[in-house]
Amino acid sequence: MLVKANVSFAGIVTMKKGEVRDLPAKDLSDLLSCGYVSEVKGKVISDEGERDTTRKRKAEPAN
Repeated sequence: MLVKANVSFAGIVTMKKGEVRDLPAKDLSDLLSCGYVSEVKGKVISDEGERDTTRKRKAEPAN
């Protein structure tokens, strides 16, 4: 089931607030009942591969 973390938490499953993951139903009953996660409808597309993580070199001052 696709879920979104409402708060950050750690345990058998660890997620940070706002993270979206597909988790097995066996791990979700407690998390859903206490409000740590909520079900996400639809399909979420990750943009991890599209991020530009390269650093830009600062321009050196002209002498």
